[in-house]
This record gives sequence, structure tokens and C-alpha cells, in this order.
Amino acid sequence: MKQITADTLFELKFAGTPQFSQDGKYLAYTVKGVKKDLKGYESDLYVLKEDGQNIRLTAGGDGNGFVWTKENTLLFSAMREKDDKERAAKRDVFSVFYEISPEGGEAVRAFELPVQAGTLNLLDDGRFFTVAKVDTHRPEKEDPDYEKKMKDYQKPAYRALEETPFWFNGRGFTDGIRSVLYICDREGNCKPVTDLAFDVFFTYTDGVRILYTGVPVNSKKLNRDAGLYLYDTRTEETEELLSPGAVRIGSAYFRGEKEALISVSYEETYGKNQSSQLCILDLEAKEIKPFGKEPIIPAMGHVNSDVRMGSGYSCKMIGDDFWFIRLKGYQNVLCRADKEGNVYEEMQAPHGMDAFDEFGGKWVYTMLSENGLAEIVLDGKQITHTTDVLKDCFVSVPEYIPFVNQDGVEIDGWIMKPMDYEPGKKYPALYEIHGGPRTAFGDNFFHEMQYFASAGYFVFFCNPRGSDGKGDAFADIWGRYGSIDYDDLMEFTDHVLKLTPDIDENKVGVLGGSYGGYMTNWIIGHTDRFAAACSQRSIANWISFEFTTDIGGTFTLNQHKTTTHENVQALWDVSPLKYADKVVTPTLFIHSDHDFRCWMVEGIQMFTALKMHDVPARLCLFADETHELSRSGRPDNRKARLEEMLSWFDHYLKGEDVQHG
Repeated sequence: MKQITADTLFELKFAGTPQFSQDGKYLAYTVKGVKKDLKGYESDLYVLKEDGQNIRLTAGGDGNGFVWTKENTLLFSAMREKDDKERAAKRDVFSVFYEISPEGGEAVRAFELPVQAGTLNLLDDGRFFTVAKVDTHRPEKEDPDYEKKMKDYQKPAYRALEETPFWFNGRGFTDGIRSVLYICDREGNCKPVTDLAFDVFFTYTDGVRILYTGVPVNSKKLNRDAGLYLYDTRTEETEELLSPGAVRIGSAYFRGEKEALISVSYEETYGKNQSSQLCILDLEAKEIKPFGKEPIIPAMGHVNSDVRMGSGYSCKMIGDDFWFIRLKGYQNVLCRADKEGNVYEEMQAPHGMDAFDEFGGKWVYTMLSENGLAEIVLDGKQITHTTDVLKDCFVSVPEYIPFVNQDGVEIDGWIMKPMDYEPGKKYPALYEIHGGPRTAFGDNFFHEMQYFASAGYFVFFCNPRGSDGKGDAFADIWGRYGSIDYDDLMEFTDHVLKLTPDIDENKVGVLGGSYGGYMTNWIIGHTDRFAAACSQRSIANWISFEFTTDIGGTFTLNQHKTTTHENVQALWDVSPLKYADKVVTPTLFIHSDHDFRCWMVEGIQMFTALKMHDVPARLCLFADETHELSRSGRPDNRKARLEEMLSWFDHYLKGEDVQHG
């Protein structure tokens, strides 16, 4: 059997985004992979025909973000022609869409839109709507000084900021950037529905009307408590259904002519951390009514994975019923809520489900597995075979080892055996902590963990309190970071070592990213039981975090019930930096300079503090990467990250100085 290595990432394929055509005769989906230069990813379109023939439609690596037309063709955005690429390089604003038949043949340039369009959404009259990004700083062509201002815009000497937040993870600087709703057609006409003083978040259509959520931009501060609006494409009139801040709204779906099904959170028990529940909105009276006898919590979540690159429907109105994927424990369940509000669990996905679609009783899903990659499954039959690339590789299937903590709460956990495991032999181990905190691990395939198992490590992980999948009470660590979650993580370590005497308890490392990075920072300041650590995209200081990151101004209060100016001591007490002088654990820090979610200043502070106290430490700052480095960062950088971690742990847990790669 071959080892799974960092290079294995370059061979993987990622299937996703299954969607039936308008008449159900075709099923389209995407398959993504790593570009040959290892600096990005490419995506191509595939179609399954009624006769069972599975064909690849595109081969240019730019088949992504597709939409079915009424004529059973596929539209997708691409930049193929030399002139278009040159215009884009000059920062001209436009989007080009290509059209291809599901029967095959060449994709043809269909039309161009004069906006930076997102995914197209089909309307009944053949037109489309899209949410486009508009930069209000861009000079107008009618301006007499356009040429000069455009040169300054393209290569600014400095950047002036007036809004908060002024940047956003994965999107860069967002000061002055608006998400505008447009109605457009094949002739290239684009008519704005919203203006530049408004930001659109979520959209949904019944083919004639559009429901959308969004917020006005007030006094240079972006208000994120969305309102709900209805736009009628026939009358071209917009109606405010719920004003911004009236209730926290997630999404909205038409339910007949007079009602909408909306997800709202009343925040009465758990604040901003309270799960949204489904309610009915009377579109005429503009009143919210209960849906069902008991609150219906969709909790549309997924288990963590670093081999997920598809999208698709995680919820959808089908007839009178609302279908949604709910995370139950560590497994996804496809649920149906009927028109009376009764909920039925229709299908369980043991290792994770990312998306689904339905037409005429045919069902398609993107399914995760314990020993391979995501596959597209139609009516129980697997139609993709991306996992074949791993057929000769060693895959360590996670073993379920739950335990009951000191408070009587069951905690889900797993352990993976190393490659060529020999009972009675001692092995080092690595303890992975997930992000969030409101996410969850499952027993699905995780490339990073398989990489460590192939390198000779036991790998173990769990879902402590604060994780998703078990309801709000289990997930509630509001104002309690580093307390019950820390207790669960330490108890699980004891549990694993008791169950697995072949782990050398003196050679255990700990690592995690985001919230997992925060907990890694916290752990090394509160115990010396781990021989090495790796803290990634972490939080070290809640005071600096509040004022430097894209979500800090709201997330800090939402997680700790206070702010710096209300109770600076409370935030300092839950900041790992406070305890950095107690650290003795050699620690590797990994951050990205474009991670505006957990900005690099957090890792820099912890790294500097450890160095000041003579603790072995190393800081790796990845250029032009974001918070998503480990999941969708540049493939060559993802490889370098993995090799940095393995070299660090090999040195401190195995006594080896091996340069991986």
C-alpha cells in the first residue's frame, strides 16, 4: 500500500454541485482538480443523460457556476478569449457567459454583462437575476478626469478607508464594495433592483418574484442585521416585508402566493449563538407565525472536511414541503418538513452529505465517505468515481470511541491507527481540534489526518461542548471559552491514552485551526502534557481581535458577552496571550497574511511571547492566503503547510530532522 502524502492532494478530484435540468432529463455536476502549475484549481462540467451515458462537457478547467436554461442548455461564466483576458487585466468590469448543450459540442460565447456578476438565476420570462459586486470607488467613465483617476484606481499610492468592517476574509478590502441585485438578459441589459446604499445577502425566486435579504449602509458602518424584501419582476416594485433588525433572518423561501418560509433567531436564550428556526411569514399582513407545534431547527451544517469543493442545494422547497440537510450528532440527515410543520427524517448520511436535488421522484446527493472522496449518488447508484485515485493507498478508517465526561455528557470522538500498525509497539500521536467552535468532526475522509496516519502517527479528535450537531445547550460556551470545552478536550485525551496503550503518552502533539488554533494556544498555556503543538489561524488576544478582524466588532461580544470597553479584564482573562509566560511546549504557528478572519497579528503575538520566554517556536506566514488555506488555498501552499507541520512534529515527537518535500 502506498502512503498518502502531501503530494496526494494534487491527484484528488472533487465532485459536487449536482443539479437536474429544467425537464429532469439531464443531471449536471462539476468535478474540480488541481491545476498543473499547482497554483490553483480547475473545474469542468459533466452531464448524466437519461440513457445513463455520463459525459464530460468542458475540458478547459473553467466550467463552474452553471445554470440550466429552459432550452436545456447550460450557461457558465468563463474568460476564454484573448481580448477578454486583456480587458480583465485592465480591471474593466464585465462578465462573459458561455453556453453549451448537454449533448456535447463546443461551448459558444453567449453574451456579456456590464457588471461583475455572480451566479445567474433563471426567471420564468427567460431573463436572469444576479448579485454583482460594485466598487463605489471606481471612477465613472463620464468623469472628465477619468483616465487619470482610473490610473490612480488601478495602482493606488495608498488606500483610504471609511467603513467598518473595511475588509473581509476571502474578499479582500470591502470598503465601498456593494452587492447589488440586477435583472439582466441575453442582450447584455442590466437593471439594478437595489442601489449603492444597500448590500444584498440572500436571494430566492419563484420565477416571477424575488425574495432577498440585505441591509442599508448607514453612516459608513455596515449594519449586518438584515431586512427582508420582495421584488416583483412584473411590476418592478419592491416591498419591505421585515425591516432590518426586526428579527435575525437567515434565509427565506416562497410557500405559495401568500406565504414565505423563513429562518429566524429570536436570541432569547443563547444570544447570537441561538439556532435559527423555521417560521411562516404572511406576505400580506407581514406577520411571523409559528411553523409546526414545536420549533423546527434546520441547523443546516456539515461535518468538517478538507476535500470539499462542490456546492449545491442544502435546502430546497419541493412542492409543498421544505427539504433540508441537518447535522445530527456527527451525521447528516436529509429531513422533510411538510406544510403542517411535521418533520420527517427521510435519509441518513453516515459520513456526511453536502448537497441534494430532486426531479420527478429522482434524487441525487453529494455523499462523503469514511475511506474516500465525495461522490455523486443518483437513486442509490454512484455515478462518479473520484475515490479510485486512492485505491492503492493506505486509508486509516476512524474508529468511534465516545466517552461520558465528568458532567455526564456524552462526547463523540474517534481515533485513527498509523500505517503498518503493530500492536505492542509504541507510537507518537497527534490530537486535532476543529474550528468554529460551532462545527463538528465526523468519521469522513480527511486528507490532513490521513497524511499524518500514513507518516506513522495515531490521530485522534472529538467534538467537545461548543460543537455543532447536538443542539444549542450542548453548543453553549457563550462567555465560557476555555472552561468546559477545555475540560472535555483534556478528558478525551485521558480517554484515548487509557484505551490505546500503544500511544507513547510522552510523544503526543496537539494542533488546530481557527477556534482550534485558539484552543491550542489556550492548552499550551494551561498544561505541559503535550510535547509539541501547531497553532493555525488562531486567536491569541481578544482585545486586538475585536478591533483588527473582519468580524471582531460583533463576534467578540457574541462569544464573550462583553467588549473591550465594557470589561477589558474579562477579555484578557480568556486570551491565551495572558498565559504565554507559562508555556513550555515547542509550538509552530501558521498564519496567512490575507486571513482577515483571524489576522496574522494574533499568531505574531503568541510567537513573539514564546520567543521572549525562550520557548522553541516557529512562525510561517503564507503570502496572499486567507483563512481557507487548509481547505482551498493554493495547492502548492497547502502542501508546504502540511510539510511544515510534519517536520515540526517529527522533530519533537520522533527526534527526526526530516525535510518533507
